[in-house]
This record gives sequence, structure tokens and C-alpha cells, in this order.
Amino acid sequence: MEEGKVFDKFLDLPDGYQAQLMVMAEPVPGVRPGLAYRSRVWLGHESEMDPYLHRSQVCWSLDEAIRTCYAMLRQAAPHCFRSRAAVEAVQGVDRKLSTG
Repeated sequence: MEEGKVFDKFLDLPDGYQAQLMVMAEPVPGVRPGLAYRSRVWLGHESEMDPYLHRSQVCWSLDEAIRTCYAMLRQAAPHCFRSRAAVEAVQGVDRKLSTG
């Protein structure tokens, strides 16, 4: 697999809240299979230029990295979003492991 963006999902949530989930494949010299996957999550609001929160974590498989994105989103949303509807929407986000 090539390095670079391998998963990217942008979520428009109720009350103007937004989230972006992304996984980047990064080379790791001297380690087999030679790639690590950095899970990244940004949480914010459409009225703000910068996100409220950015988190990242390194994983060793693509499936694990995508699951980690959703886990970080579900964990952080109640602390960042002041909208019950937005937090509830995060709990119902489609968690299928799609890279498309």
C-alpha cells in the first residue's frame, strides 16, 4: 500500500458541529510491513475557523486505525459539543470499515 491519505470522512452534525476523520499511511523504515497508520480526528463548529480539538494515534493496521478514529470521535464529542443532538448523532455514525 502507498503512503498518504487512505481514509477521509467529513461529518456535518446537528447545530453546526462538524467532525473530520482521517487515516494517513506513513512509512516506518525497518519495520514490517513498513507502514503505520495515523488516525486523526478534528472536532469543530462551522462558525469557527480552527477546530476545537485535534487528536491522533498511531495504529498498525488500517481496520484498527479506522475503528480508532470512530472511538476517538465518540470519546471526545461529549466534551467538545454543547449540543445533545450533535453528541447523539456521533453515537449513530456509520462505523462500517470503508476506505472509499
